[in-house]
Amino acid sequence: MTAALLVLALIAQTPPAAPPTGDPPAAPSAPAAEKPPALLKIAGVSRLQRSFNPTAGQTATLQFTLSRAAQVAITVYGPNRETVARLLEGKECAAGLNTVVWDGRDLDGAIVPDEAYTFDVRAVAGEDSDLWDPLLNSGGESVRVAELQTLDAERLSYHLPVASRVLVRAAVVNGPLLRTIVNWEPRTAGLCVEQWDGKDADGLRRIADVENTRTAVAAMALPDETIISTGNPAIDYAYYYLTRGASRPHQPPPVRVKKAGEVLSPHWTLPVHVNRDP
Repeated sequence: MTAALLVLALIAQTPPAAPPTGDPPAAPSAPAAEKPPALLKIAGVSRLQRSFNPTAGQTATLQFTLSRAAQVAITVYGPNRETVARLLEGKECAAGLNTVVWDGRDLDGAIVPDEAYTFDVRAVAGEDSDLWDPLLNSGGESVRVAELQTLDAERLSYHLPVASRVLVRAAVVNGPLLRTIVNWEPRTAGLCVEQWDGKDADGLRRIADVENTRTAVAAMALPDETIISTGNPAIDYAYYYLTRGASRPHQPPPVRVKKAGEVLSPHWTLPVHVNRDP
């Protein structure tokens, strides 16, 4: 047998190759797309104390939650939107719950006068930012006062559904005003008891002895999470504002978003140091 015939014979005797078994090899996968960071969001803003007395060493605790880590600024404002204190200034805060404490002192280290104070929270992470400001959608609503009672000649009580700025006056029905007992001052929600001397503005007559008198209460809601400072009667807010607060930076109030059917008090837009009843 020739060499050529031998090769052909060997080829004929070789069994065909078995077909491939199993799945074909996987193609190389493309790298996974990088997940975008969560949208920066401030939520759960609250103050743990409705009121506090910094002259007694009490503090106000503020809490807020971040959806992601960010640089945070928290500023406390007086009722005329003057800067009172800066609690945080661009501090890096972690995602989740964060807590900040205010000792009731202003930029000069002095204890603030008795008043209602608001704060805002600003957060920045790269090109993303968020703002929480209670004046965007709260404050100024006319409040219905409930359960007004004269406890005795020198005490009266009433109930507020929300923290409010309150005006209490005693007058003769269809006659003259006898006394402004509370002059648009801040009060916490719940039962409020006002103590006074029971006399008219001149201190000459007891109002309980005057015929046909009536005591009335008007109120407008304070912004959400307002902090009411107490215990420092040594300085009046109007004097404090004119001598200190007026020269400090002011933050213009945001455009108020009214809810359906909401009625705002005409006193809401007046500066507090001039919004005084005679």
